[in-house]
Amino acid sequence: MPIQALLAGWAPAALMAGRLLVAVALAALFTLTTTVTAVLEGFQRLLRPFGRWVDADRVGLLVAITLRCIPLVAEIVTEVLEARRARGTQGSLLALAVPVVVRSLYAADAIGEALVARGLDD
Repeated sequence: MPIQALLAGWAPAALMAGRLLVAVALAALFTLTTTVTAVLEGFQRLLRPFGRWVDADRVGLLVAITLRCIPLVAEIVTEVLEARRARGTQGSLLALAVPVVVRSLYAADAIGEALVARGLDD
């Protein structure tokens, strides 16, 4: 936001921050009030007319995996932060990002292997 304020002024920066805050609040409200099953069924119902070009079941699976991975990545970040605190190190963003990315890639690899084991590969 400081860059936005410098380049466009404080009023547009405040407006953009407000829009972002409202978008995040609406997303949080949506996730708190809607079940994952309802979201998946909605995506599949929405994409059924495009079945010739899009596999609605795969898109539903993709959305389900995405929704599952959000708390998984949050847990990884928490564990990395706790490990840094336990070692007594506070450092750069890079020192946080590298372990998070590496652990996230390991988790993605495990999810991919599980999908292949269930016959969901091409």
